[in-house]
Amino acid sequence: MAMKRLKDLIPKADHRNAKIVVSIVAIFIIAVGIFSVYRVANIFDFTKSLNDVAYTYQDHPVLLKEVAYYIMIEEETVNETALEYDEENPKAYWNLHISQTFVSEEAAKTAREYSIRDQLYSIEARKAGIKLEKDEISEIQMKAETISEDMTSKQQKVLQLTQKQIETALTQKALSDHYVIALSEKNHLDKEEKVLSAYYGINSKFFKDLKQKYQVQINKKMWKQISLGDISIN
Repeated sequence: MAMKRLKDLIPKADHRNAKIVVSIVAIFIIAVGIFSVYRVANIFDFTKSLNDVAYTYQDHPVLLKEVAYYIMIEEETVNETALEYDEENPKAYWNLHISQTFVSEEAAKTAREYSIRDQLYSIEARKAGIKLEKDEISEIQMKAETISEDMTSKQQKVLQLTQKQIETALTQKALSDHYVIALSEKNHLDKEEKVLSAYYGINSKFFKDLKQKYQVQINKKMWKQISLGDISIN
């Protein structure tokens, strides 16, 4: 009799185990589904974020759209190397992991830092009385017009750069370059690119100190989601 009861219990136990397994699988599928929906919902949309603050200096906000020009230039520059690396699949280069970071992430950081550099150096240039000549201003306007006209449809759609924004970026860069030359002359430095980069580039102590002086605050949450290689190219 005892044996019969034991046999009767076995199918019931198996049935319960099967129900438990089915429940676990169902929960897993639901969890994966929720995670997938969350990821899709939280994919960073560059264009929709153009009016979000990318960084601030002395509480002055700089919007992502003001950094868009630097992102476009950095993508075009690095992509030349990417095409040499693998013409049929340039993303292979962008996805390389070099010096503990991905090329795509390092490029985003570089674009951001050059934007900060031109913001701060152009301010210092104006304080030092540096101005652009009329022919320089005209050249910048013509260059901005050419760049605007040569932008691809993807660049226009995603970056939404205006000719005026390009002019502003080129003006800041020109003032920044003049400022660096003035500093090098003041400190009797060689004007070779390697020397100027070492003393006043985005990795220099001078630049890092100036960022502290201007209390630069980066929107880290935003920049963690930005990687280059397919924002306005590929």
